[in-house]
Amino acid sequence: MVRALLTACACLVLAAAWAPAASRPDPGEGDRLAGAGKHADAVREYKKYVQTVGYSRESGRVLLALARSAHASGDLGSFVWARGLFTRWFPVEMGPVREFDEYEASLRMRAGDWAGAMALVEGLLKKYSYPPEVGDRWRGLLIAGYDRLARPDRVFEIRLELVRSGRRTAQVADALYRVSEWALKKDKRELALYYVNRLLSEHPGWPHIRHAEGLKRAITWKTITVEDGLGDNSVSAIRFDGDDIWVGTWLGGVTRFSRSQGRLQKYTAKNSGLVSDLIRDLCIDQTRVWTATFEGLAWFDKRTDAWQTVLTVAGLAGQRIKCVTVSDNRLWVGTIGNGVSMLDFRNQKWRTWRRADGLPDENIVTITHTPGSVWAGSLAGGIARYDLVAEKWKTWAAPMGAPLQNIKATAFDGQRLWIATHGAGLYSCDENGTGWEQYTSGNSGLPVDFVHAVSVGPDGRIWAGTLEGGAAVFERRTGRWKVYTIHDGLAGNDVITIAFEGRYIWFGTLNGGISVLLGDG
Repeated sequence: MVRALLTACACLVLAAAWAPAASRPDPGEGDRLAGAGKHADAVREYKKYVQTVGYSRESGRVLLALARSAHASGDLGSFVWARGLFTRWFPVEMGPVREFDEYEASLRMRAGDWAGAMALVEGLLKKYSYPPEVGDRWRGLLIAGYDRLARPDRVFEIRLELVRSGRRTAQVADALYRVSEWALKKDKRELALYYVNRLLSEHPGWPHIRHAEGLKRAITWKTITVEDGLGDNSVSAIRFDGDDIWVGTWLGGVTRFSRSQGRLQKYTAKNSGLVSDLIRDLCIDQTRVWTATFEGLAWFDKRTDAWQTVLTVAGLAGQRIKCVTVSDNRLWVGTIGNGVSMLDFRNQKWRTWRRADGLPDENIVTITHTPGSVWAGSLAGGIARYDLVAEKWKTWAAPMGAPLQNIKATAFDGQRLWIATHGAGLYSCDENGTGWEQYTSGNSGLPVDFVHAVSVGPDGRIWAGTLEGGAAVFERRTGRWKVYTIHDGLAGNDVITIAFEGRYIWFGTLNGGISVLLGDG
């Protein structure tokens, strides 16, 4: 109390000493000028009054009017002068101080002083409890400022604050979009997909929802073509080996992507020991990459980085190789016209099976191994199972009374064998060749009956690659199908190979290169 009285008395003394009452300017002139829009003139009048009168309640009002006038006219210098005096003379009157902070922040933004503005806004949000919509507005200004200051990390954090608020406002929807976009730029695709999916599900009425749908396609799909270093846009096989991705192409040899090193290598008949550029299949064991071509079988030694060729004189039945797989220390090779050859790595001996040995057809186009069995699919003789214990072949040529022909691919889901055909859709049966089921475009969600690839995903769902119909995924438990085409982001509707790496699904197409899908939801 005493201190307040002393302060008041001292200020009154100062005010009286500064000027006689008769010479004091009229602050009303400043009000009139401000009301007329003459802010520069109003500021001059207010300055005269405050400098003449000093401390008083009236001069406090004048300082407020001066600050508001300077803010309206964009006069940062006069505003800072008025603000400094007011906050020194009236430290307990927090309402105007807060207002000054808001004004100064906006003025500094207009003046291009984004660093100063951001510091003020950060302080405002920490100091005051704004209503949600006002707080969102200030966060929007923070985002704009940090964008100008090239601080994407800070922008991300602020937008994330908006997202975590749980409110369903347009600004939150925009924040979700920008956060997702930022995560995509950082190649954090799973994070980007999470936020864009939230946007699509929580804010379906957002005015820019089509942009969100386009962003999701950009997140979930990635295309790799010859422009990215691929040997050919027709892809026959995709295999993963730790850090490396091996791609067999129809006419362009083998392409190897080493991700950690950012290195790409193309192996062709001209620049390496690869026997042919016409690659039909790949498989990988601990030390080698086996390559099926229509001019022989070649393998790449990962220890020496050199290619070698397996000749028929070594025991291989023929040179037109369509498929290869490695199982239980054995290499299984399917040939066109010469049946199945097998190399036992333990004794380095070859063995071959033809019609006389129990095969239904010597044109073998796919080989799949399951525990205790090897399955060979043929062009005209159906599917044959080789019992590794009994060492005998058994053939199913006509399931369900229909000829099983033109087999293109096989896959095993742990209980059932899936058989892709050109013209008859997709078949499945158990390991004993019973319980047959057929899926066609007529009785299921399969888009067309020309199926050239079939694979089992990590979650047990069945993926089918078709000619002209794109890729389809089937969940047998629910009977549901989902189809992906070029309209969804697929590089081409002719899918001839499918591979999986974690949540990423890789599609090899004819003429479209590789499409990579992050999940399917």
